[in-house]
Amino acid sequence: RVRAGEALVLAHLELILELHADKEKAVKAAAGQVGAALPRVISAYSLRFAVLPALLVYLTAEQKWQAHMAGLKLLEALAGLAVAETEAATAAAKTVAAKKVSASALLCELDGLLPRLLPVLSESMWDTKREVSVAGKRALRAVLSCIRNKDIHGCLDALVDCIANPEIIPDVVRSVGATTFVTTVRAPTLSIMTPLLSRALNSNDHKRPVVRQAALVVDNMSKLVRNPNHVLHFIPKLLPNLDRCLHSAGDPDLKEVLE
Repeated sequence: RVRAGEALVLAHLELILELHADKEKAVKAAAGQVGAALPRVISAYSLRFAVLPALLVYLTAEQKWQAHMAGLKLLEALAGLAVAETEAATAAAKTVAAKKVSASALLCELDGLLPRLLPVLSESMWDTKREVSVAGKRALRAVLSCIRNKDIHGCLDALVDCIANPEIIPDVVRSVGATTFVTTVRAPTLSIMTPLLSRALNSNDHKRPVVRQAALVVDNMSKLVRNPNHVLHFIPKLLPNLDRCLHSAGDPDLKEVLE
């Protein structure tokens, strides 16, 4: 449901973020106090159409870094609240022996918005301002905790690290390759896995075992896709690299995997 004061906050959300960079210390402090209270005011139902548009404006290098930071902290706090609500519901369900527990509405919304959030959060991790870079990594890790696919939860730290450090891609691919995928694969999972797999397949520096492992992960995940609409956005990012590897592979075993 809509929360008290939410309409007022949403009408001035961009201004609240912008005032974090105000020259007056008193104004900045007041904006910080309001910003800290925002997660308790914002409901899940306003995320997609009211909060996200404002965040996408301020989560860019073109904005003042303090406003950028405020947006990142808001996302991190919302994700933390979503996970806490879901964990509380799970604990409560155990006391009444409930057979099924639904994730919180906030967590479900953040999970669904990940394909749109991941690119801007990744850019924040590369920001030249150290404070923004660190906050970007924290926000991305927090939002990834809202992915409902539990199969990749053990790999989330490594997946975040390889965005900032491409040199560890081979190690991360091997770690992901050791993961058993059993949960239905949807767009949020693909949004975090596709950059890793695409870079693993695209680099000439990666040796045959890395390419083979990446291709196997693609194959395993594709078998768990139930809705074709979830993969439409990601096919152009993976298929060309798979085709290129297939035509350049001399090893029959590797060719078989890539096919």
